Amino acid sequence: MKELTPFFPDERLTAKVQSFAGDTAERDLEEKLSLYVESALERLGRELPSAVVALQFASLLPEDAVPWLWLRELSETRNSQMDSPTASTFNWESVRAALEELALLSSSDYPELAFVHPAVASVVISTLSEKEVHDWRSLIRGLVERRRTEFQSIKDELLDGLLRGGVGQKGFYVAPAVEVRARAEASGKVDCRQLPDGSFILSLKDSAFWEQRCFRAFVAQELRRTLDAIEWALENGEPEDDFSETENRLKALVAENSQHLQAQKIHALILLARTSRDCRQGFDRAAWNAASEAVRLLETLKQKHPLDISLDKLLANAKDKQWLYDW
Repeated sequence: MKELTPFFPDERLTAKVQSFAGDTAERDLEEKLSLYVESALERLGRELPSAVVALQFASLLPEDAVPWLWLRELSETRNSQMDSPTASTFNWESVRAALEELALLSSSDYPELAFVHPAVASVVISTLSEKEVHDWRSLIRGLVERRRTEFQSIKDELLDGLLRGGVGQKGFYVAPAVEVRARAEASGKVDCRQLPDGSFILSLKDSAFWEQRCFRAFVAQELRRTLDAIEWALENGEPEDDFSETENRLKALVAENSQHLQAQKIHALILLARTSRDCRQGFDRAAWNAASEAVRLLETLKQKHPLDISLDKLLANAKDKQWLYDW
């Protein structure tokens, strides 16, 4: 029998699909799943419309990084916009219970996360109009931007405490590496990696900050989509250390659309992403070179497009990074 599981086993979903009643007995398992999901959506649409909304949002997120917290907030936001009798009776516990009972969303080893099977997501997305997909993605991006800003504040406060020792040091003071490593280990939340030149790099542990992996997964998903999505992802996410393959793919895409201003902005954003990556890996001169190239490109674009205020923000960011890495 054909497997439903390209990346993780979901025995409950398979059992639900296999036992699905009706005229589906002789059908292929994949086709049966489609009919099962459509039937479940129809039922939820009558009994619990908010659960349909939550599943629609889940289907637009990376399959293995669907935070329950995000779904709740997105569903509440959308529910408040709906002109229907159910808008004032939103009950998240009922929504989550219904989706889990029908195996449309599955719990994971991380209590904060759900999983949505890609075959389920595909069926759900097929029921959405192009406008709905666009509007839903915009809501998700808005949530990610806000939560990532909040997360960054927590991250900065934590790392600043490790680096300065919480003794009110100002300016460019950084505690000795041995002290920083000891505090990082004691926190249980931060890894400290020593570099050959004696400097070090701090990074948050995914196990301590579950939402970090969700930000990365969503940004990685957007980097595989449209030019608009790629531009947003590069502006709102940090590249993985192994950025080369993504960078080469994006450069090829930029080359194909080289006459478009947006493609040139993306080129500058790629350079700034490389700057961040090189800095994390301890390559300060390479980071400065990438930032300098971004500055030159953006100054040229600004001369050609003086009324485009988005270029001002990008150019200021590039100059900040160029100054930061000018040792």
